[in-house]
Amino acid sequence: MKRLEAPNAQAGSCPPVLQPKYNLRTNPYLCTTVCLVIVFFGTAVPEAVAEESSEKPFVEPYISAFFMRSEPTYGRYKYLEDSIPSVTVGSGSGGGFKVGGYARPYNYAFGLELEGFAHGGKLSAPRTTVGGVPRSANQDFTMVNMMLNVLARYKGDFIQPYAGGGVGLTGVFTDGMAQSAGGTQSGLHGLTGLAMQAIAGARVTLTQHVYAFAEYKYLVSSSELDNCGDERDKPGNTCRILNELTYQSHYATVGVGFNFW
Repeated sequence: MKRLEAPNAQAGSCPPVLQPKYNLRTNPYLCTTVCLVIVFFGTAVPEAVAEESSEKPFVEPYISAFFMRSEPTYGRYKYLEDSIPSVTVGSGSGGGFKVGGYARPYNYAFGLELEGFAHGGKLSAPRTTVGGVPRSANQDFTMVNMMLNVLARYKGDFIQPYAGGGVGLTGVFTDGMAQSAGGTQSGLHGLTGLAMQAIAGARVTLTQHVYAFAEYKYLVSSSELDNCGDERDKPGNTCRILNELTYQSHYATVGVGFNFW
């Protein structure tokens, strides 16, 4: 029996074409594996990257500064527990700051902010005499408020209206003269107390991080100064309230802010 031998390649003829060992058309297992890899990297990986890139911080923080104008609607002033009639509280200008943030739930609709502002004004009352007792006031004052506000907003792309309210501390520094049935007072004095306010406003987006805003607020405060000192908690003390101021005012505010996220 003769052994078959491959014929010698003739000169000028092409060598036989080598078939690849792993052919996608002829190897179903390899074809399936490659398809799964393509599907994974084509769908699962981009989705994971998108999830990671779209992850938002829990709080959207911001800081802002503003200019404000007060328009008081009511003022009542007492010296040594005697009310001075016909008190007029003049308007004043000032400014302040806000530091706060909106929380991620409900698409950053609800937030908290710490707000501080100060402004000047004038407190006056014409001289009146009742029962032989003269009463009058002529004082310049500076009011300082530190408030904690709760806000709710609609997060639009360009305009973001918001509303809320806050409570906090107030301080009033007076400089001038007050006269009542208790006597006459002059010089610089400081009153402290509590305040609350209602807020409504709107943000306007300028850039990705910078915005402008306009705001209306109505504030009510009550402050006083006494001479208790360390005797406040002692039984039988002789404390007296020297000054009392009840104050209500409209405020118009404009400012700019920076959104960190």
